[in-house]
Amino acid sequence: MTSWTSRSSRFVISIYEAKGDYRQAYQNMKADDLMQDSLTHKRTHMRSVEIMQRFSQDTLLLHYRIAIEHKNVEIQQARGFIYLIVGILLVLILSTALFVVRSRREQEAAKLNIMNLKLNNARNRISPHFVFNVLNNKIVKSDNKEANELLELTKLIRANLDMSL
Repeated sequence: MTSWTSRSSRFVISIYEAKGDYRQAYQNMKADDLMQDSLTHKRTHMRSVEIMQRFSQDTLLLHYRIAIEHKNVEIQQARGFIYLIVGILLVLILSTALFVVRSRREQEAAKLNIMNLKLNNARNRISPHFVFNVLNNKIVKSDNKEANELLELTKLIRANLDMSL
């Protein structure tokens, strides 16, 4: 379109030059230049508007991607925090369970130890009682000399028992 307009304008200018009407040729040339400048200006303006529109679209897309990336980082941080809290809770629960199991084992061991001590104490009480009964029975059935010796033995055993308690 520009080349057709320029050709027709040149043709009109050449006609005015051929007639010797240089003023009209100059005015046509000036009008053609203004029109060419206007078209160039409009093309340049359209091109700059197009570039600005692309720039705006790219900027919006970039801001959108940055916002999405920022949200992804926040999500990752939240997940990390949740994993940390869950890990700490698991460690606390396991520590508490381990403490409870150990304390119960210690309590059971202490109870078993106390029961063994009571059993040994009962055995120790029964055993001297049984020995004294046997000795008393022998003292009653034996003669005087042997009874005195057994009585001395009984006193010695009783003194030993009193010292051990």
